[in-house]
Amino acid sequence: MHAFKTIVVLAIALSFGVADRAAGQTPSTPAGHPSSASDPDGLESSGPPLQQASVDVSFMSNHPPDYPRSALSRGIEGAVSLLVLVDPDGNPAAIQIEYPSGNKDLDATAVAAAWHWRFHPELHKGMPRTSIARVPVVFKLGLTPKRPREDLPGGTEIYPETNRALIAQLERSATEGSVHAQFLMANLTAYGLGVTKDAAASVQWYLKEVAQGDSSAFFPLSRIYAMGWGVSADGNAAIAWLQKGVAAGSINAQDAQLHFGLIYARGYGIPKDPAKATEWFERAAAQGNAQMKLRIAYIFGVGDGVAKDTKRCMDLLDQSAEQGDDDIKLRVASIYFRGDMVPTDMARSAKLTEAAAAHGSLQARKRLASMYATGRGENKDMAKAIDLMQHAAAEGDFESQRSLSQAYFDGKDIEKDDVLGYAWLILAVNQGKLSYTTDLDQKRKNMQSDDVSEATRLASAWVTGQVLAREPKQTGARHSP
Repeated sequence: MHAFKTIVVLAIALSFGVADRAAGQTPSTPAGHPSSASDPDGLESSGPPLQQASVDVSFMSNHPPDYPRSALSRGIEGAVSLLVLVDPDGNPAAIQIEYPSGNKDLDATAVAAAWHWRFHPELHKGMPRTSIARVPVVFKLGLTPKRPREDLPGGTEIYPETNRALIAQLERSATEGSVHAQFLMANLTAYGLGVTKDAAASVQWYLKEVAQGDSSAFFPLSRIYAMGWGVSADGNAAIAWLQKGVAAGSINAQDAQLHFGLIYARGYGIPKDPAKATEWFERAAAQGNAQMKLRIAYIFGVGDGVAKDTKRCMDLLDQSAEQGDDDIKLRVASIYFRGDMVPTDMARSAKLTEAAAAHGSLQARKRLASMYATGRGENKDMAKAIDLMQHAAAEGDFESQRSLSQAYFDGKDIEKDDVLGYAWLILAVNQGKLSYTTDLDQKRKNMQSDDVSEATRLASAWVTGQVLAREPKQTGARHSP
């Protein structure tokens, strides 16, 4: 199998030593990425699918881009997905924007930074070889950049000379029959990565892979024929490639069934057939895991090429939540909470949120705290809300730190303590929530200098793993380093 590794870079640098905690909060799909709620399977993206990683292609030296000053001053956030051709020494050889952020300064800054990154190239039989990495770069205002950088002139001076010699060598190797080089050339030409974008040429390189006996090209070819990238759209050919992949073991049977259904439901190179689509979706749901059931629940819930069926959607949502992990439970809980596709059901939402929170999910604890605080989905109980808020704050969640800070300053639902309130607010601000700075300054004006100093000391001590509490009360939450 060939390798792509999704790597997330937060375009931030945190003070107060909280960077390691925040780095574990991996954003998912970049904003504007075609694999969104309207197309959860990404079938209508701008090119053939990238084959999944079998090895780790990761940063050797991870220096996140600084926030462009213009975007920072205007409060602009975004995510840009980059494709990077990595040479055997781990150096970028070519870079292409796969999905732009919608802001040229964010895009330019991400690309400019990526030229200075180093990667672990893919290893084959213990030897490094040329490979491709997909790198989503997320610019998030909730986390503070180390320093704003000046915008690049016109957002254009961002591409050093692409390594043409390496690409020429890859093309020679591919022509001579190297399967790995054929895979790389198929993707370089599909996305215009270091070469002219040419969908028809990409198809031919994939077909050469197949001729060499590489079954990993079956799924990309199925998508290509379904969508008509470089060929005439042909749903029957797409189905045939999927069937070959299942027979060869390179495509999971349930994934193939899902895509059979989507081809018939959406009419990809074939007349729409809702009955056949429903049949294939039901087969995939019957054999699939929690994630598969959730995907098909969405299809029935919105009527994506099949008759809308709310009852079937709910059945699949409940099965998915029962089988799935905490993330799946929370996603289903959100659907019931908001009434997306199905009637609002606060009891179901609360039950699933409680189950995820009991397993230690930070997002579940935050959501449950909100439920107890507002009385939506749970009976209003501020004591429980505060307890959950303290746990989430202690795990480094800046929103919970801000809420807990306010609770201490208000003194309505917890014993009033301006020092602890200010300490939690310091931590929230120093995680980069710049909008809290004004509040921090206002609170400081109304406090004694000794109390401000004590709060600052407590916040600094919390970063090293100490309890954020004041003797002898011990009212704060414990931070686990």
